Amino acid sequence: MIDVQLWLGFVDARARDEFPEHGALAPLNPSVVLYLHVDDIDAVWDRALNAGAEVVREVQDAPWGEREGQIMDPFDIEVGAYATSS
Repeated sequence: MIDVQLWLGFVDARARDEFPEHGALAPLNPSVVLYLHVDDIDAVWDRALNAGAEVVREVQDAPWGEREGQIMDPFDIEVGAYATSS
């Protein structure tokens, strides 16, 4: 990935690879958690773990009616995933 641009309403959010030759380095500790709403959190969770993600917080049913958890991806980006409980 070189550059990903997401338009969320009027907000322009971007993610980019590091470019050490230009002084653009990723932080050592993540300052944000990217949360994704998914239809089948268990399938997404298994896929992420099989791809090398590490568990930060196991998937669990939350009292507000969602099933959610957090992982650290192989690039040290913390990602949360959640789905509405059925």
